[in-house]
Amino acid sequence: MPEFLAEVYVSDRPGVPTLPRVDDLSRAAAAVAADGVAVHLIRQIHVPEEETCFYLFEAPSEELVLDVAARCGLRIDNVVGAVSDLAAPDLSPSVLSSSVRHHDTIRVPSTQEEA
Repeated sequence: MPEFLAEVYVSDRPGVPTLPRVDDLSRAAAAVAADGVAVHLIRQIHVPEEETCFYLFEAPSEELVLDVAARCGLRIDNVVGAVSDLAAPDLSPSVLSSSVRHHDTIRVPSTQEEA
């Protein structure tokens, strides 16, 4: 099924709507699915420093993602087709430190050394 990444501007400033809970979005997706069309919220990523929240959906169309968002009062600023790899290898620090030899480092010369 196609995937879509929805981007939402978030802020603590007055007048900027708060984010709906993930449960609310999941219920809205289930309501759309009850109408006969499968829509699934796969993941939410909130990046507070950038005042942005991303939502990854599986849905037949961008319009259905917008429908789910509207059902719970979420104003999406941008939505685009996406391709995710949720089966990506574990790149956590503990896994990396056990699989990377410390002497296999790459030295990048500074700009002063290049001159």
